[in-house]
Amino acid sequence: MIDRVLAAIDGSETSTRSLETLIAMSRDLKSAPDIVLLNVTVPMPVMTGMGVVLSDDVLQDYYTEAQEQALKDARARLDAADLRYVERREIGDPADLIARVAQETGAKLIFMGSRGHGAIGSLLLGSTSQKVMHLTHTPVVITR
Repeated sequence: MIDRVLAAIDGSETSTRSLETLIAMSRDLKSAPDIVLLNVTVPMPVMTGMGVVLSDDVLQDYYTEAQEQALKDARARLDAADLRYVERREIGDPADLIARVAQETGAKLIFMGSRGHGAIGSLLLGSTSQKVMHLTHTPVVITR
């Protein structure tokens, strides 16, 4: 039984399509799963002396605004579909945190897009979706 799923949302088109796939799947189930709506923001690089320019408050405001923008549309779509969800916001390595939050919450499936806002970085470092698949035993649904 699929009672809890994790939806990794970064505000990209592919993460939105992934959420739409989850919403469509939920309609076909006898009982809709609880959804963990997760946004992971990559930390801003901090250089020596940068604290003078960007205070902790300014940095936190940046993270809060970026996460709000990424999750705003997803919340509206889930509300319109009348699906239950809880929101999680994290700062750090997306693949590590997606895998960890899936385990912590007991998610039976992870939904995510194949390419998000980190597409250029993934060319150099490998895709987040590939890393998640290697870090978790939870099945991963990847949409394009």
